[in-house]
Amino acid sequence: MISTKEWLSKMGFGNHGSLHETVRYGVTSRAKAAYGLSADSLSRIHVPLPSSLRQLLSCGIDPMMDSWDYLGKDEKKSGGWASQLQGLTHDDANWYFFQEGCIIELSGPPYSETGTKNRMHISHIKNETGKQNYFHIGNGKFTTHNGNRTILAPVEYNGSAATLVALVSLDERYAADGEYVFKKNASGLLAKPSNSGLTLTKNHKGSWCTVNPLDGLMYSSDFDDVDHLWVYNHKVIVVHSMHPLLTNQTAIAEMAKYGISVAIVPKSYADNELWDWSEEIGVGLYQYVGNFYLFDYADGAFLPYKLNSVQGGCYSASGQLFLTSDSKKGIHGFCGISGRSWGWVEKNGREVEGITIWDRSAINKGTIHVAYLEDNVQTDDDADIKHWRVPMGSGI
Repeated sequence: MISTKEWLSKMGFGNHGSLHETVRYGVTSRAKAAYGLSADSLSRIHVPLPSSLRQLLSCGIDPMMDSWDYLGKDEKKSGGWASQLQGLTHDDANWYFFQEGCIIELSGPPYSETGTKNRMHISHIKNETGKQNYFHIGNGKFTTHNGNRTILAPVEYNGSAATLVALVSLDERYAADGEYVFKKNASGLLAKPSNSGLTLTKNHKGSWCTVNPLDGLMYSSDFDDVDHLWVYNHKVIVVHSMHPLLTNQTAIAEMAKYGISVAIVPKSYADNELWDWSEEIGVGLYQYVGNFYLFDYADGAFLPYKLNSVQGGCYSASGQLFLTSDSKKGIHGFCGISGRSWGWVEKNGREVEGITIWDRSAINKGTIHVAYLEDNVQTDDDADIKHWRVPMGSGI
């Protein structure tokens, strides 16, 4: 394990009191300098700081991306789980593949459906919101809420509206004619921060969201011009004092079941358009915490790091961050505390989609798994799940 002194030196931090204070001061100062942020931007800069010293230092271990060993791919031609494949996650036993129209539970590889009731169609989203244009599920994340096995699934609206993050119950999937239950009232919108508060996300494609083990918060980003991530508390829904959600006792009980509380704020917290939208589909906003900034390191200086077409994101157990980009093709790694880039790897040929981390070494499928899509117009889609083995001591 790297020492505290080595970690601070490697990350370019001076001594500013306690270790947490030093890290927070260093990351904040770096973000302000690199991104031209003003002095009052401190509240918007989020630095995830775990209570465990060991976990904090683990983020300073290079994941050695140049030494990842590509193990090959599992390929699907013409439909099935290849159809509009957008990403993947997993629980302790099964894979969950995100498609444009549903989430599929699979075992394997080779990937096979686990039964006739393994599919979550998003008809619940369409029917309950009345918004037929909520259709595109991005790369989500398996998690638990109050012991309930759930998937956080970002859903894109085809137009200028905020991304909806649905809390999908895996334990109640059979309640609706073999489909997963979509818990609309235990879900919220991702509002994009602006100088005046929060606003509609406009260019947010709903491409991904995940949970950071360092702080337990939910992370997402815009689709293009991504030089920072947005951080949300996925256990708090924010509404204003006259929001109709407050009078919906069924919805409040549903949120309590999943450990989600309601925070009441002034209506000026977000623009009228966004509040009107949240009222119309019967949800509030996930509580916005701050921005997590990305950096590159060159010639002794930290510079902003920008990606386009960000399709997926996930964290390792130690807090290392990995993003997939279809524009700057490949997997991009970052320190989960400082945001410093570790580099990137590429194994392409098709559109890069979502990413997940799951140790499948026992079946020679490695640890890093990425979805790739060949989006065919005239014929059914083809897709790959590609696998990498990471070196011992990589910190992943």
